Amino acid sequence: TGWYFLPPLAADPSNGNRVLLAGGRIGGGGSQRVVELSYNGSSISGSQDSSFDFGSPVTALAYSANGQTRYAMTEGRDFFRKLAGGNWTELTASGLPPHQYLYGNKILIDPSNPTRIYVAGSGYSNPGVFVSNAEGQNFVAMATGLPSTMVFDLAISADGQQLFAATELGPYWYDRQASTWIDISGTTAPEQTWWDVDYIDATRTARFATYGRGIWDFVVSSDGVFSNGFEN
Repeated sequence: TGWYFLPPLAADPSNGNRVLLAGGRIGGGGSQRVVELSYNGSSISGSQDSSFDFGSPVTALAYSANGQTRYAMTEGRDFFRKLAGGNWTELTASGLPPHQYLYGNKILIDPSNPTRIYVAGSGYSNPGVFVSNAEGQNFVAMATGLPSTMVFDLAISADGQQLFAATELGPYWYDRQASTWIDISGTTAPEQTWWDVDYIDATRTARFATYGRGIWDFVVSSDGVFSNGFEN
């Protein structure tokens, strides 16, 4: 129970041979746990991250930039943290919508400020993106400019200035000066579900993946907001 056909994964930034996988537990049973997968050079083995039962299916996982802290969200919108050497604990996470309405798809840690954490998910009954400046407590909504839609993924630049969202309705960029989300699909990007986004600092590029319409790049200009629009 509690596992998904495409389960959430989180790569350990301090160990390239280790990832966390959400869903169910080794050996079966009804508890909702997290599995740690390790590659030893020839095979992959799995072990329980801990005996902690999250109570409902885990929908998102993340590591801090140094790999010492782990974060998780559940279908019931609960938010959890595990410090190095410690156990999973549920945080108050005030400000998030009640019950299952958010259905968190993404946890994103700001690489320039580890106390700032973004979460994203369903935005139909509430805002689809929230941010905490207190390590996962006291979230506030980032709703301006973002339509009522599902937010599947977030990506951010190393300096924390460029924030992008992949949504059911298209690609978005957050204008920090105006405190609003901007639709950056223009006239050439497909009207399609946008599943995933990564930010490549070396080329100042936000790279999006769509549902059946390929991969699209958006380049951040040095002398403006964007240059050249999308290129597929």
